[in-house]
Amino acid sequence: MLDQYVGETEAVAILNFGRPVSRVSLPDGQNRTTFVRSRNVGTGGFYVSIPRTEAVEGAIRDDDGNVRRYSETRTTHVDGPWVPLREIQVSCTIIFQIDANGRIRSYDYVEKDTREPLLRGYDCARALDASS
Repeated sequence: MLDQYVGETEAVAILNFGRPVSRVSLPDGQNRTTFVRSRNVGTGGFYVSIPRTEAVEGAIRDDDGNVRRYSETRTTHVDGPWVPLREIQVSCTIIFQIDANGRIRSYDYVEKDTREPLLRGYDCARALDASS
């Protein structure tokens, strides 16, 4: 999602991400402009599914009237513990490398607060991108 900003002007990033939290000028005329975005992400609100395996035995009568015994193992899923609904704030620091002409050349981002196991691997840059 942030790829769309490469080649755009710094003004476009400011328009979409708001006021930068820092802007560092580099000796070669480039600068690094940093934005911080955050939002609340809902998680939970479901039961954990737990597999239950059981052995079943019984008897059936075939078409000839003979009784046949059988045994089988089957697995079903039952509701386990409830995971309550909650909101977690996810924060993303986005750093744009701006060239001497004011154009975005590259970017990087850092996620903060992915302690929540359900959000590991959560792409904060995608979720926080102004266009989504």
